[in-house]
Amino acid sequence: MRKLLSILVIALLFIGLFPLTGDWTFDARAVSGNEKATMMALYLYPVGYDSDGSELGGGRNFPWEPAGANYWGTYFPDNEAQTYLMPSASNARTLAGVPLPVRNRDNPLLYTDPIAWAYVDISVEAAGGRSASYNRWYAVLDDDGQLWMDPDGVFHDPRYDATA
Repeated sequence: MRKLLSILVIALLFIGLFPLTGDWTFDARAVSGNEKATMMALYLYPVGYDSDGSELGGGRNFPWEPAGANYWGTYFPDNEAQTYLMPSASNARTLAGVPLPVRNRDNPLLYTDPIAWAYVDISVEAAGGRSASYNRWYAVLDDDGQLWMDPDGVFHDPRYDATA
């Protein structure tokens, strides 16, 4: 009886290898175009330096940042109510997990500083040797290991409003 059951199972598995529709044709054709995809291949440059390795002047962190401006958070040393430093997302929160705004530099575990930056082209139109990229964003890696991305390059704490 066991032998008969084994033969029956093997036969069913063997029959299951073949489709029963009777349509044995296979369509093969060339692809008319490439599928669009989003990928990031980053080269991270150190903060304070341009992409060619030259040092940025005027106290700038990033090449797109004008001299005298601060594109990494909002910092007013004399007005804590308007200050929102870039947070360490894992540390700048309450025990219940509610985000806390980082308003001063008293606790270095709560805020982050940038260490590297990159340009990111979000969309790439693939066309062989005529590929083009567009929709440029700015990316910054901070000292907490967080990768921040922004379309205009002015980075701010997106979680400072706990109700947002």
